[in-house]
Amino acid sequence: MQGNTFHTDFYVLTLGGCDIVLGVQWLRTLGPILCDFVQLRMEFTLLDFKHVLQGITPTEVSLMDEA
Repeated sequence: MQGNTFHTDFYVLTLGGCDIVLGVQWLRTLGPILCDFVQLRMEFTLLDFKHVLQGITPTEVSLMDEA
């Protein structure tokens, strides 16, 4: 994930528009997290190393019909 290696269990889901959804089960293992929802940025320290994850800005928003 963005050049970082993490070891955790994942649930496999078919998603559109994103590669991964960070679940609370994993996020709570990180300790304190700094989130900037305007800049789509998340910072946390794990094993004495600061990690920064940067989200991508969607190019457009559209509604999808139920399948």
